[in-house]
Amino acid sequence: LVLVNSKRRHAASLVNVNGSIGRGSSSVDMNTIPTAGVAAVEVLRDGASAQYGSDAIAGVINVRLREANSGGNITASYGQRETSYDVPTNPFPASLGLPAVPATLSRDRSDGRVSTVSGWIGLPLFTEQGFLTLSAEYKTQDHTERGGYDTRPQYTPATTPASPTDPREATAHRWNAWSGEPDMDQYTVMANAGYDVGEGAELYGWAGYQNREAVSGGFFRRANDDRNIRSIYPDGFLPLINPTVTDYSGGGGVRFTLADWDMDTSLVYGKNKMEFDIINTLNRSIGPTSKKEFDAGGFEYSQVVYNFSGVKQYDVGFATPLNVAAGLEWRREFYGIFAGEPDSYRNGGVLLPVNTGGCTLAGVGAVAFAAAQIAGGCATPSGAQVFPGFRPSNAVNTDR
Repeated sequence: LVLVNSKRRHAASLVNVNGSIGRGSSSVDMNTIPTAGVAAVEVLRDGASAQYGSDAIAGVINVRLREANSGGNITASYGQRETSYDVPTNPFPASLGLPAVPATLSRDRSDGRVSTVSGWIGLPLFTEQGFLTLSAEYKTQDHTERGGYDTRPQYTPATTPASPTDPREATAHRWNAWSGEPDMDQYTVMANAGYDVGEGAELYGWAGYQNREAVSGGFFRRANDDRNIRSIYPDGFLPLINPTVTDYSGGGGVRFTLADWDMDTSLVYGKNKMEFDIINTLNRSIGPTSKKEFDAGGFEYSQVVYNFSGVKQYDVGFATPLNVAAGLEWRREFYGIFAGEPDSYRNGGVLLPVNTGGCTLAGVGAVAFAAAQIAGGCATPSGAQVFPGFRPSNAVNTDR
Protein backbone atom coordinates (compact mmCIF):
# COMPACT_ATOMS: atom_id res chain seq x y z
CA LEU A 1 0.00 0.00 0.00
CA VAL A 2 1.27 3.46 -0.88
CA LEU A 3 0.17 6.59 0.99
CA VAL A 4 0.86 10.26 0.27
CA ASN A 5 0.68 12.48 3.34
CA SER A 6 -0.76 9.43 5.15
CA LYS A 7 -3.66 9.19 2.66
CA ARG A 8 -4.27 6.31 0.24
CA ARG A 9 -2.72 6.87 -3.21
CA HIS A 10 -4.56 5.78 -6.35
CA ALA A 11 -3.16 2.98 -8.52
CA ALA A 12 -2.10 3.08 -12.16
CA SER A 13 -4.66 2.11 -14.79
CA LEU A 14 -2.37 -0.53 -16.33
CA VAL A 15 -3.30 -3.99 -15.04
CA ASN A 16 -0.59 -6.67 -15.06
CA VAL A 17 -1.88 -9.32 -17.47
CA ASN A 18 1.46 -11.05 -18.05
CA GLY A 19 2.03 -14.61 -16.89
CA SER A 20 4.22 -13.53 -13.98
CA ILE A 21 4.09 -12.71 -10.27
CA GLY A 22 1.40 -10.12 -9.60
CA ARG A 23 -0.85 -11.12 -12.51
CA GLY A 24 -4.21 -9.39 -12.22
CA SER A 25 -2.96 -6.57 -10.03
CA SER A 26 -2.07 -2.95 -10.63
CA SER A 27 0.52 -0.94 -8.76
CA VAL A 28 0.96 2.68 -7.75
CA ASP A 29 3.13 4.62 -10.20
CA MET A 30 5.75 6.22 -7.95
CA ASN A 31 7.14 8.17 -10.92
CA THR A 32 4.10 10.46 -10.71
CA ILE A 33 5.52 12.04 -7.52
CA PRO A 34 8.38 14.50 -8.23
CA THR A 35 11.41 13.70 -6.09
CA ALA A 36 11.99 17.40 -5.39
CA GLY A 37 8.64 17.53 -3.61
CA VAL A 38 9.38 14.65 -1.23
CA ALA A 39 10.42 15.43 2.34
CA ALA A 40 10.61 11.87 3.65
CA VAL A 41 9.59 8.30 2.88
CA GLU A 42 8.33 6.16 5.76
CA VAL A 43 8.28 2.38 5.40
CA LEU A 44 6.26 -0.02 7.53
CA ARG A 45 7.65 -3.45 6.80
CA ASP A 46 5.08 -5.35 8.85
CA GLY A 47 1.60 -6.01 7.54
CA ALA A 48 -1.13 -3.49 8.28
CA SER A 49 -4.14 -5.12 6.65
CA ALA A 50 -6.26 -4.73 9.80
CA GLN A 51 -5.92 -0.96 9.51
CA TYR A 52 -5.80 -0.34 5.75
CA GLY A 53 -7.14 -3.47 4.05
CA SER A 54 -5.66 -6.50 2.29
CA ASP A 55 -3.45 -4.40 -0.01
CA ALA A 56 -1.35 -3.50 3.05
CA ILE A 57 -0.55 -7.11 3.94
CA ALA A 58 3.04 -6.73 2.70
CA GLY A 59 3.60 -3.36 4.36
CA VAL A 60 3.01 0.34 3.83
CA ILE A 61 5.00 3.13 2.17
CA ASN A 62 4.08 6.67 3.20
CA VAL A 63 5.47 9.53 1.12
CA ARG A 64 5.49 12.81 3.03
CA LEU A 65 5.50 15.87 0.80
CA ARG A 66 7.76 18.80 1.52
CA GLU A 67 6.32 21.54 3.77
CA ALA A 68 8.13 24.87 3.42
CA ASN A 69 7.09 28.52 3.30
CA SER A 70 10.51 29.76 2.23
CA GLY A 71 13.62 28.60 0.39
CA GLY A 72 13.97 26.48 -2.69
CA ASN A 73 16.30 24.36 -4.77
CA ILE A 74 16.96 23.42 -8.40
CA THR A 75 18.81 20.26 -9.44
CA ALA A 76 19.89 19.08 -12.88
CA SER A 77 21.39 15.71 -13.77
CA TYR A 78 22.58 13.92 -16.90
CA GLY A 79 23.68 10.38 -17.61
CA GLN A 80 24.07 7.87 -20.41
CA ARG A 81 25.02 4.26 -20.93
CA GLU A 82 28.30 3.11 -22.48
CA THR A 83 28.19 -0.60 -23.29
CA SER A 84 30.41 -3.13 -25.04
CA TYR A 85 29.07 -6.62 -25.52
CA ASP A 86 29.48 -9.73 -27.67
CA VAL A 87 26.62 -11.03 -29.79
CA PRO A 88 26.48 -14.70 -30.85
CA THR A 89 25.31 -15.08 -34.44
CA ASN A 90 23.85 -17.69 -36.74
CA PRO A 91 25.37 -18.26 -40.19
CA PHE A 92 23.75 -16.73 -43.26
CA PRO A 93 21.66 -19.21 -45.28
CA ALA A 94 23.76 -20.53 -48.14
CA SER A 95 21.12 -19.35 -50.61
CA LEU A 96 22.00 -15.72 -49.89
CA GLY A 97 25.54 -16.16 -51.16
CA LEU A 98 26.89 -13.72 -48.56
CA PRO A 99 30.33 -13.87 -46.90
CA ALA A 100 30.45 -15.88 -43.70
CA VAL A 101 29.61 -13.93 -40.56
CA PRO A 102 31.82 -14.45 -37.47
CA ALA A 103 30.39 -16.70 -34.78
CA THR A 104 30.51 -13.71 -32.41
CA LEU A 105 30.28 -10.00 -33.16
CA SER A 106 31.53 -7.32 -30.78
CA ARG A 107 29.42 -4.22 -30.44
CA ASP A 108 29.84 -0.83 -28.75
CA ARG A 109 26.79 1.24 -27.85
CA SER A 110 26.45 4.76 -26.48
CA ASP A 111 22.78 5.45 -25.81
CA GLY A 112 20.13 5.78 -23.13
CA ARG A 113 20.82 9.44 -22.44
CA VAL A 114 18.75 10.70 -19.48
CA SER A 115 18.38 14.37 -18.54
CA THR A 116 16.43 15.52 -15.49
CA VAL A 117 15.70 18.98 -14.12
CA SER A 118 13.78 19.28 -10.86
CA GLY A 119 13.18 21.92 -8.25
CA TRP A 120 10.98 23.26 -5.50
CA ILE A 121 10.12 26.60 -3.92
CA GLY A 122 8.46 27.40 -0.59
CA LEU A 123 6.06 30.33 -0.27
CA PRO A 124 4.01 31.74 2.61
CA LEU A 125 0.28 31.10 2.26
CA PHE A 126 -1.60 34.27 3.24
CA THR A 127 0.62 34.72 6.32
CA GLU A 128 3.61 33.03 7.91
CA GLN A 129 1.11 30.66 9.53
CA GLY A 130 0.68 28.93 6.21
CA PHE A 131 2.87 27.38 3.53
CA LEU A 132 2.63 26.59 -0.17
CA THR A 133 5.37 24.35 -1.54
CA LEU A 134 5.55 24.00 -5.32
CA SER A 135 7.70 21.34 -6.99
CA ALA A 136 8.26 20.35 -10.60
CA GLU A 137 10.32 17.86 -12.57
CA TYR A 138 11.09 17.37 -16.25
CA LYS A 139 12.75 14.18 -17.51
CA THR A 140 13.70 13.05 -21.00
CA GLN A 141 15.18 9.66 -21.86
CA ASP A 142 16.55 8.16 -25.08
CA HIS A 143 15.98 4.49 -25.73
CA THR A 144 18.60 1.79 -25.36
CA GLU A 145 19.11 -0.97 -27.92
CA ARG A 146 20.78 -4.31 -27.17
CA GLY A 147 19.41 -6.43 -29.99
CA GLY A 148 21.05 -9.23 -31.91
CA TYR A 149 22.29 -9.58 -35.49
CA ASP A 150 19.60 -10.81 -37.87
CA THR A 151 21.03 -13.21 -40.49
CA ARG A 152 17.65 -14.32 -41.84
CA PRO A 153 16.71 -13.52 -45.46
CA GLN A 154 15.11 -10.07 -45.49
CA TYR A 155 13.71 -9.98 -49.02
CA THR A 156 11.77 -12.31 -51.28
CA PRO A 157 14.23 -14.25 -53.50
CA ALA A 158 14.47 -13.07 -57.09
CA THR A 159 12.95 -15.35 -59.70
CA THR A 160 15.56 -15.07 -62.46
CA PRO A 161 18.18 -17.86 -62.55
CA ALA A 162 20.90 -15.29 -63.22
CA SER A 163 20.10 -13.46 -59.97
CA PRO A 164 18.45 -15.86 -57.48
CA THR A 165 19.14 -13.56 -54.51
CA ASP A 166 17.84 -10.03 -54.03
CA PRO A 167 20.95 -7.79 -54.17
CA ARG A 168 19.60 -5.75 -51.25
CA GLU A 169 20.48 -8.65 -48.93
CA ALA A 170 24.12 -7.54 -49.05
CA THR A 171 23.31 -4.09 -47.62
CA ALA A 172 20.30 -4.91 -45.41
CA HIS A 173 20.28 -3.37 -41.94
CA ARG A 174 20.57 -6.40 -39.67
CA TRP A 175 20.68 -4.69 -36.26
CA ASN A 176 16.94 -4.28 -36.67
CA ALA A 177 15.59 -5.09 -33.19
CA TRP A 178 14.80 -2.71 -30.36
CA SER A 179 15.49 -4.51 -27.08
CA GLY A 180 15.92 -2.15 -24.17
CA GLU A 181 14.57 0.93 -22.41
CA PRO A 182 12.01 3.12 -24.23
CA ASP A 183 12.17 6.72 -25.34
CA MET A 184 10.39 8.82 -22.74
CA ASP A 185 9.44 12.42 -22.12
CA GLN A 186 7.61 13.43 -18.94
CA TYR A 187 6.85 16.45 -16.82
CA THR A 188 5.39 16.49 -13.32
CA VAL A 189 4.12 19.25 -11.03
CA MET A 190 3.01 19.04 -7.40
CA ALA A 191 1.70 21.54 -4.86
CA ASN A 192 1.44 20.98 -1.11
CA ALA A 193 -0.19 23.51 1.22
CA GLY A 194 -1.21 23.96 4.83
CA TYR A 195 -2.60 26.75 6.99
CA ASP A 196 -2.89 27.00 10.76
CA VAL A 197 -6.25 28.64 11.46
CA GLY A 198 -5.70 28.65 15.22
CA GLU A 199 -7.23 26.88 18.21
CA GLY A 200 -5.62 23.60 17.18
CA ALA A 201 -7.11 23.50 13.69
CA GLU A 202 -5.14 23.19 10.45
CA LEU A 203 -6.29 23.16 6.85
CA TYR A 204 -4.17 21.14 4.41
CA GLY A 205 -4.22 20.01 0.81
CA TRP A 206 -2.14 18.95 -2.16
CA ALA A 207 -2.51 18.46 -5.91
CA GLY A 208 -0.38 16.86 -8.62
CA TYR A 209 -0.30 16.35 -12.37
CA GLN A 210 1.92 14.36 -14.72
CA ASN A 211 2.07 13.85 -18.47
CA ARG A 212 4.32 11.08 -19.82
CA GLU A 213 4.85 9.97 -23.39
CA ALA A 214 6.94 6.94 -24.28
CA VAL A 215 7.89 4.92 -27.35
CA SER A 216 8.92 1.26 -27.31
CA GLY A 217 9.48 -1.24 -30.10
CA GLY A 218 7.91 -4.55 -31.03
CA PHE A 219 9.47 -7.28 -33.16
CA PHE A 220 10.85 -6.30 -36.55
CA ARG A 221 8.78 -7.33 -39.57
CA ARG A 222 11.08 -8.25 -42.45
CA ALA A 223 10.34 -7.09 -45.98
CA ASN A 224 9.42 -10.66 -46.96
CA ASP A 225 7.15 -11.15 -43.93
CA ASP A 226 3.53 -12.02 -44.72
CA ARG A 227 2.53 -9.32 -42.21
CA ASN A 228 4.21 -6.64 -44.31
CA ILE A 229 2.91 -4.75 -47.35
CA ARG A 230 5.96 -4.09 -49.51
CA SER A 231 4.47 -1.07 -51.24
CA ILE A 232 4.30 0.61 -47.82
CA TYR A 233 7.51 -0.71 -46.22
CA PRO A 234 9.82 -2.04 -48.97
CA ASP A 235 12.59 -2.75 -46.42
CA GLY A 236 10.38 -4.03 -43.61
CA PHE A 237 9.33 -2.13 -40.50
CA LEU A 238 9.67 -1.96 -36.73
CA PRO A 239 6.23 -1.28 -35.22
CA LEU A 240 6.27 1.10 -32.27
CA ILE A 241 3.96 1.41 -29.27
CA ASN A 242 3.46 5.03 -28.24
CA PRO A 243 1.51 5.30 -24.95
CA THR A 244 0.59 8.60 -23.32
CA VAL A 245 -0.06 8.57 -19.58
CA THR A 246 -1.81 11.39 -17.74
CA ASP A 247 -2.12 11.34 -13.97
CA TYR A 248 -4.13 13.67 -11.73
CA SER A 249 -4.32 13.73 -7.95
CA GLY A 250 -5.61 16.03 -5.28
CA GLY A 251 -6.66 15.95 -1.67
CA GLY A 252 -7.60 18.19 1.19
CA GLY A 253 -8.79 18.11 4.74
CA VAL A 254 -8.70 19.58 8.20
CA ARG A 255 -7.05 18.49 11.43
CA PHE A 256 -8.57 19.72 14.68
CA THR A 257 -8.94 18.92 18.38
CA LEU A 258 -12.24 17.82 19.90
CA ALA A 259 -12.52 16.82 23.56
CA ASP A 260 -8.81 15.96 23.68
CA TRP A 261 -9.15 13.83 20.54
CA ASP A 262 -6.90 14.63 17.59
CA MET A 263 -9.31 14.52 14.67
CA ASP A 264 -8.61 14.35 10.94
CA THR A 265 -11.09 14.42 8.07
CA SER A 266 -10.12 14.41 4.40
CA LEU A 267 -11.25 13.78 0.83
CA VAL A 268 -8.74 12.51 -1.77
CA TYR A 269 -9.14 11.97 -5.52
CA GLY A 270 -6.79 10.40 -8.06
CA LYS A 271 -7.01 9.42 -11.72
CA ASN A 272 -4.64 7.65 -14.11
CA LYS A 273 -5.26 7.33 -17.85
CA MET A 274 -3.24 5.52 -20.51
CA GLU A 275 -3.89 6.02 -24.24
CA PHE A 276 -2.18 3.92 -26.91
CA ASP A 277 -1.06 5.15 -30.31
CA ILE A 278 0.58 2.55 -32.57
CA ILE A 279 2.99 4.11 -35.05
CA ASN A 280 5.25 2.97 -37.89
CA THR A 281 2.94 0.02 -38.46
CA LEU A 282 0.03 -1.11 -40.67
CA ASN A 283 -3.11 -3.23 -40.77
CA ARG A 284 -2.22 -6.06 -43.14
CA SER A 285 -5.85 -6.98 -43.73
CA ILE A 286 -6.63 -3.53 -45.21
CA GLY A 287 -3.97 -3.84 -47.89
CA PRO A 288 -1.95 -1.07 -49.60
CA THR A 289 -4.38 1.64 -48.44
CA SER A 290 -3.66 0.92 -44.77
CA LYS A 291 -2.73 3.78 -42.47
CA LYS A 292 0.62 3.75 -40.69
CA GLU A 293 -0.55 5.22 -37.37
CA PHE A 294 -3.55 4.15 -35.27
CA ASP A 295 -5.40 5.22 -32.15
CA ALA A 296 -5.70 1.88 -30.35
CA GLY A 297 -7.78 3.08 -27.38
CA GLY A 298 -6.72 2.63 -23.77
CA PHE A 299 -7.90 2.48 -20.20
CA GLU A 300 -8.36 4.66 -17.12
CA TYR A 301 -8.73 4.27 -13.38
CA SER A 302 -9.87 6.73 -10.73
CA GLN A 303 -10.46 6.63 -7.01
CA VAL A 304 -12.24 8.78 -4.42
CA VAL A 305 -11.54 8.27 -0.71
CA TYR A 306 -13.18 9.98 2.26
CA ASN A 307 -11.57 9.46 5.65
CA PHE A 308 -12.53 10.46 9.18
CA SER A 309 -10.39 9.43 12.14
CA GLY A 310 -9.54 10.32 15.71
CA VAL A 311 -6.69 9.52 18.09
CA LYS A 312 -6.46 9.99 21.86
CA GLN A 313 -3.89 9.02 24.45
CA TYR A 314 -4.83 7.72 27.91
CA ASP A 315 -2.48 7.58 30.89
CA VAL A 316 -3.14 4.15 32.40
CA GLY A 317 0.07 3.76 34.38
CA PHE A 318 2.09 2.05 31.68
CA ALA A 319 5.56 3.20 30.64
CA THR A 320 3.89 5.03 27.77
CA PRO A 321 0.31 6.26 27.35
CA LEU A 322 -2.30 3.97 25.85
CA ASN A 323 -3.04 5.10 22.31
CA VAL A 324 -6.64 4.69 21.14
CA ALA A 325 -7.61 5.29 17.51
CA ALA A 326 -10.91 5.02 15.66
CA GLY A 327 -12.10 6.00 12.24
CA LEU A 328 -14.05 5.26 9.12
CA GLU A 329 -13.26 5.32 5.43
CA TRP A 330 -15.41 5.39 2.29
CA ARG A 331 -13.82 4.52 -1.05
CA ARG A 332 -15.17 4.49 -4.60
CA GLU A 333 -13.22 3.13 -7.57
CA PHE A 334 -13.88 3.53 -11.29
CA TYR A 335 -12.30 1.58 -14.17
CA GLY A 336 -12.80 1.95 -17.88
CA ILE A 337 -11.52 0.58 -21.19
CA PHE A 338 -12.24 2.64 -24.30
CA ALA A 339 -12.11 1.36 -27.87
CA GLY A 340 -9.67 2.48 -30.53
CA GLU A 341 -10.49 3.64 -34.03
CA PRO A 342 -12.04 0.91 -36.26
CA ASP A 343 -8.95 0.47 -38.46
CA SER A 344 -6.89 -0.35 -35.37
CA TYR A 345 -8.81 -3.58 -34.74
CA ARG A 346 -10.93 -4.52 -37.76
CA ASN A 347 -10.19 -7.03 -40.50
CA GLY A 348 -10.33 -5.35 -43.89
CA GLY A 349 -10.74 -8.62 -45.78
CA VAL A 350 -7.62 -8.35 -47.99
CA LEU A 351 -6.21 -11.87 -48.45
CA LEU A 352 -2.69 -13.19 -48.95
CA PRO A 353 -2.64 -14.68 -52.48
CA VAL A 354 -2.32 -18.44 -52.83
CA ASN A 355 1.28 -19.67 -53.21
CA THR A 356 2.58 -16.39 -51.80
CA GLY A 357 4.65 -16.35 -48.62
CA GLY A 358 3.17 -18.76 -46.11
CA CYS A 359 -0.05 -19.31 -48.07
CA THR A 360 1.17 -22.62 -49.50
CA LEU A 361 0.30 -26.27 -49.08
CA ALA A 362 3.37 -26.79 -46.88
CA GLY A 363 2.72 -23.62 -44.93
CA VAL A 364 -0.93 -24.08 -43.92
CA GLY A 365 -1.73 -27.75 -44.53
CA ALA A 366 -4.01 -29.49 -46.99
CA VAL A 367 -7.40 -28.50 -45.51
CA ALA A 368 -6.58 -24.82 -45.02
CA PHE A 369 -4.88 -24.65 -48.41
CA ALA A 370 -7.94 -26.08 -50.14
CA ALA A 371 -10.11 -23.48 -48.40
CA ALA A 372 -7.68 -20.74 -49.42
CA GLN A 373 -7.87 -21.83 -53.05
CA ILE A 374 -11.64 -21.50 -52.93
CA ALA A 375 -11.54 -18.14 -51.12
CA GLY A 376 -8.78 -16.77 -53.33
CA GLY A 377 -6.16 -16.52 -50.61
CA CYS A 378 -5.29 -16.93 -46.93
CA ALA A 379 -6.72 -14.69 -44.22
CA THR A 380 -4.41 -11.97 -42.91
CA PRO A 381 -4.24 -10.76 -39.29
CA SER A 382 -6.71 -8.14 -38.08
CA GLY A 383 -5.76 -4.82 -36.58
CA ALA A 384 -2.60 -2.81 -36.22
CA GLN A 385 0.58 -4.86 -36.20
CA VAL A 386 2.14 -5.32 -32.72
CA PHE A 387 -0.92 -4.03 -30.80
CA PRO A 388 -4.41 -4.41 -32.31
CA GLY A 389 -6.72 -1.80 -30.82
CA PHE A 390 -9.39 -2.38 -28.21
CA ARG A 391 -12.73 -3.28 -29.81
CA PRO A 392 -16.12 -1.88 -28.73
CA SER A 393 -16.79 -5.34 -27.27
CA ASN A 394 -13.77 -4.79 -24.98
CA ALA A 395 -15.08 -1.46 -23.72
CA VAL A 396 -15.78 -1.31 -19.98
CA ASN A 397 -17.12 1.41 -17.70
CA THR A 398 -17.63 0.10 -14.19
CA ASP A 399 -17.24 1.09 -10.57
CA ARG A 400 -17.40 -0.37 -7.11
